[in-house]
Amino acid sequence: MKPAQIKPVSYLANHAAEFVREDMQQQTLALLKILALGRKEMEAGEVIAAKDVFAELKQMAA
Repeated sequence: MKPAQIKPVSYLANHAAEFVREDMQQQTLALLKILALGRKEMEAGEVIAAKDVFAELKQMAA
């Protein structure tokens, strides 16, 4: 690890809000990507009715 990459604990404590904000932004971006993928699948007709999914799950559990 390079010396420039080593930060004191006080640096982390003083910048904790930035780390949290960055993590939240990454999580939000991931959720938006999932929503966009779901929308594309819906538009392409690549969906299964919920009742069919639950019926299949019940059949698998039996």
